[in-house]
Amino acid sequence: MLKVAIIAISTWVAVAVLPDAGVAQEHASNTPAQAAPSATQGTGSFAPTAREQLNAYLDGLAAQYTAERASDVAEIHTRTEAETRRAAVRRKLLALIGELPKPTPLNERTLGETQADGFRVRKVLFESQPNFPVTALLYVPDRPSSDSKYAAILMTPGHYFTGKANDAGMAALFARSGFIVLSYDPIGQGERLQYPNPIHPDTSLAGAATGEHGEASLQPMLLGDTFARYEIWDAMRGIDYLSSLPEVDPNCIGAFGCSGGGTVTALTGALDTRIAAVGVALLYHFVR
Repeated sequence: MLKVAIIAISTWVAVAVLPDAGVAQEHASNTPAQAAPSATQGTGSFAPTAREQLNAYLDGLAAQYTAERASDVAEIHTRTEAETRRAAVRRKLLALIGELPKPTPLNERTLGETQADGFRVRKVLFESQPNFPVTALLYVPDRPSSDSKYAAILMTPGHYFTGKANDAGMAALFARSGFIVLSYDPIGQGERLQYPNPIHPDTSLAGAATGEHGEASLQPMLLGDTFARYEIWDAMRGIDYLSSLPEVDPNCIGAFGCSGGGTVTALTGALDTRIAAVGVALLYHFVR
């Protein structure tokens, strides 16, 4: 049986498939010694804290599932086997995060355009869900495409408070290289703060972007929902927006992200088959 675990990959998605108490006890007893801290690790001569014990347990699960995944992938030798696994992974991810929302009108708008060195930047809005706008910048190359249409890239920023503004340099590089780029603000970043400070609206009561995501994760979690579902859906609607542009080749759309943006990009790439190529960096918070 396919086993997939998403364990504290990012501050906004900490989904763990935990076994029942009996299996957990058995797993704890079989976990390699290096997966659990000794009485002198982390807290001097004191016993490990509850947090350290939880971290060790989750690390043990992650190591087990990583080894099982490597074994399963090593057995894939044909395209059919690869596509079968892709479908199984997609089913597991949807079981973990919940079914995705139904597509609704994007109601896209262009609010302005700025000429830069070798490209233009359009300020755009689209709705990932009704009355839930996504703020974004569309980078359009000045030079014509060698084909009739451009390849495009969806850029998801890492956990930077400024959101899409932090990716301006990389987006400009892609645009000068001939790609159309959609760089957007994830929930809780840039122009999409969910907990703005009423005294200083350009700051957040939750502190950093990770605080915004941590707070926004609590309410859906209490309802059996996941914040990850909404982050991924924003990205998938970004693909919808790019696909709707007449100058974009819908068969040549890639996705790129770093850190928290890499997490969104990896999960979106696993769920959205329209994405032709995925590039991620600093996705995992551990070194194997």
